[in-house]
Amino acid sequence: MKVLDAAALRQGLAASTGERIEQLDVFETIGSTSTYLMEQAAPSSGKLHVAIAGQQTAGRGRHNRSWSSPPGAGLYESLAYGVASSREDFSALTLALGVGTLDALERCGFEGIQLKWPNDVVARDGKLVGILAETKMRDGRLIVVAGIGINVNMDEETRAASASGWAHRGICLADLGEPPTLTELGIALTDAIAETFVRFESEGFAAFAERWRAADWLRGRTVTVESPAASYKGIASGVDDAGGLVLKTTDGEQAVTSGSVSVEDVPVDSSQ
Repeated sequence: MKVLDAAALRQGLAASTGERIEQLDVFETIGSTSTYLMEQAAPSSGKLHVAIAGQQTAGRGRHNRSWSSPPGAGLYESLAYGVASSREDFSALTLALGVGTLDALERCGFEGIQLKWPNDVVARDGKLVGILAETKMRDGRLIVVAGIGINVNMDEETRAASASGWAHRGICLADLGEPPTLTELGIALTDAIAETFVRFESEGFAAFAERWRAADWLRGRTVTVESPAASYKGIASGVDDAGGLVLKTTDGEQAVTSGSVSVEDVPVDSSQ
């Protein structure tokens, strides 16, 4: 797998994306692209600071879980966005970022990809992409840092390390077809996520809800959600207009706005 080509990446971006980027940093290796951006000066409102790497030595997911990212295994990208105006449905931004990632993968020729609430991208019942959105205030302005890790190639050790409470094993783009170069993937992802930020700020989750529901991997599955408030068990029944996970429980429908999901009935893909 070739390393990222910084010049080709910059040249390949859509003109509209290039206009929104104040700074683009490309690394062969970094501790964490998200941690790096959280430590940098904030971008202006409506603008982006982007960091992309081919390896992370201290990658992390939700709840500070580690993200296995050895050389050649994936693409690791974070985008810091200066929010011009917040929204009531701001908590659904992570779901919109999932749709943006789906768009990027489709631009690279991958179909049949699904979304798992709230922040994972799934293929063949395995975790393909992890997304982590974090916020910070800087000079009275809200900044969002979206970190996205895409599995591109995986050896068995990396695959085993990526196992979770809901997926039997990790999966990568090479399992699904000929993967793009990291540069091609970085171009597609940067364009798609830049569009996502701008569209979400203007239209909110309503602009992404139909697409998200069509790709909903959890729908119809029996799940348990561990949230800060309580633990819920039921059948996943889609998402509401604010991006909350709707569960059919013994006490009726319950909308959960945050939490970690475990799945009882994930089938084993015998083709893997």
